[in-house]
Amino acid sequence: MKTLCAAVIAVACVSGVLAAQQKDDSVPYRAADLVQHWHLIVNQVFEDMRAFTSDEFVDEVLELEDQFLAGGGVRAAQDHATADQLKKADDTVKRFAVAMVKAGERLNGVTRVPEDSVHAAIKSVCPQYPFCE
Repeated sequence: MKTLCAAVIAVACVSGVLAAQQKDDSVPYRAADLVQHWHLIVNQVFEDMRAFTSDEFVDEVLELEDQFLAGGGVRAAQDHATADQLKKADDTVKRFAVAMVKAGERLNGVTRVPEDSVHAAIKSVCPQYPFCE
């Protein structure tokens, strides 16, 4: 799973440059686009709910988040998920992000999201296509 996640992240890093050169609907490119889109949803929820990941937890939290999103992105791309399935996946990502914040630690009006919050969020949204079944 970590190798798959690393591959998807690597593709995501270069997909913006390559997208300008050509439109590629292959599984790695489509999965990277989905993961990037879902990260934006998570970031927006964190901003709206005044949540953050401290330096103490940032690597672990981002790795778990990436694993969750990348697994869903690859599966959705491989399955050629329909627009309705992708809309439901967007809703799942939003619920996942909200669950991470709700499981976090409130401090002076903001929420710190540690690694345990990600595990709790995954449990709260699974099973749900395409992330977990």
